[in-house]
Amino acid sequence: MSNPPSQRELFDAALEIAPGNRNAWLREHCFDDDERAAVESLLAADAADARHAFNGGVDGLLDRVGEADLRMPAVGLRFGEFVLGEKLGEGGSSVVFRASREQAGVRQHVALKLLRRNLYTAAEQRRFRDERRALSQLDHPGIARLIEGGVTDAGTPFIALELIDGKSILEFARESVLDLPARLRLMVSVCRAVEAAHRALIVHRDLKPSNVLVTADGIVKLLDFGIAKLLDQSADKDGTQTEHKVMTPAYAAPEQFSGGQITTATDVYALGLLLNELITGQRREHGDLRTPSSRVTDLPDDMLPAPPAVLRRELRGDLDNIVLKATSVEPDTRYVSAGAFADDIESYLANRPVAAHPPSSMYRLRKFIARHRGGVIVAMAVLLVCAIALGFALAQARVAYRAAQRADAMREFMFKAFAEAEPSGPRDGAPRITDVVTQAVANAKADVRMNPQVRTELVGQLGAILRAQGQVAPAREIHALNYAQSQRDFGE
Repeated sequence: MSNPPSQRELFDAALEIAPGNRNAWLREHCFDDDERAAVESLLAADAADARHAFNGGVDGLLDRVGEADLRMPAVGLRFGEFVLGEKLGEGGSSVVFRASREQAGVRQHVALKLLRRNLYTAAEQRRFRDERRALSQLDHPGIARLIEGGVTDAGTPFIALELIDGKSILEFARESVLDLPARLRLMVSVCRAVEAAHRALIVHRDLKPSNVLVTADGIVKLLDFGIAKLLDQSADKDGTQTEHKVMTPAYAAPEQFSGGQITTATDVYALGLLLNELITGQRREHGDLRTPSSRVTDLPDDMLPAPPAVLRRELRGDLDNIVLKATSVEPDTRYVSAGAFADDIESYLANRPVAAHPPSSMYRLRKFIARHRGGVIVAMAVLLVCAIALGFALAQARVAYRAAQRADAMREFMFKAFAEAEPSGPRDGAPRITDVVTQAVANAKADVRMNPQVRTELVGQLGAILRAQGQVAPAREIHALNYAQSQRDFGE
């Protein structure tokens, strides 16, 4: 089966047809309205300035044909080696079809993206080929691979991408009812894929949920990496400044609106908006600087990773700070890279301090305790047991020490009492015990430095000795005085 004629071949053949018969000839030989319109534009330009058109050739004519809207191609139309199938979707800058080609008996299915803006000049087409070549070298499991690309004779650029069977990250999270940690792990995979592209000096510039697909196995695949740069109408030599802004306003960074420099920080901003929507279920409006936790409202259960009250508590603090840092208005205050963004999310998941949180010793201590909760509990239990054992030992030591003090005080007091009972001169016999006791009671009352507890116990024992010796009245008097003194020393 021979390939359909190119637009250049149709144009050359139509020039041989009499002008009055060309319309009928074009209806018969052009396979779709878009192709016929392109050839008619070439013929019109030729008729307006036949000599100039002839001298400049078809490439010159292509430069003079104005930009036209991409009309819907017919199923079965060939773009390079690919044959169009059904339409998969469309956006403001492109239309995506399922397409296929057969090589060496093997059929390959791809997503064929037809860009709406034609590339007519040699400079535009050369830059398109250069960028396409750079993107084809981007190899990462999280990024849909660019297979091939080209420009038709009519100037329509097309790109064949790896065909991904998946759902947008938001749709996948909702249908799978993912909890907060699972959604954060998905976001880490997205950031790692973006980081790989940034290392290859490629910025996405149009990150949004529809460009982040997740397969049934939970594998993240990013679409359209670098496509926005291919669509820039007039980029400078390093491709950072554009007049034709290809972006999705809801996920665009402030510098994209103001015409500022496009850097990796631009993608970090879009990643922050994507994370916010993934964990709160709501898209953040431009200019809304509230924390994610303060924006959580009652939504259907499948849109939130947890009930609203629980989710607000989980987002408050670290996750609020992470999102606010990623979506800072000033690019210099955002994360320095998508990898640093992913590192902070992983730090949160591991209960480590995050860079987005203001530094604080108490904050780091809380994170350490949360990260090593089991070990901290065991250590605290051991310390508590040791403290109780030490306290018990100290209490026993104090009791023993006081008992020893009391015994020593009583022994010394009695030795002193017997020594004072000795007469100063010769006497007929040994001192009577009642005399010794009476003298000891008098000494105990007079010694103001004696421990009150020792004095009370000692005087009580001395009174009991007098009572045993038959001195009931003196014993009763001593006990009464001892009771009164104890009330003064210890209270009622």
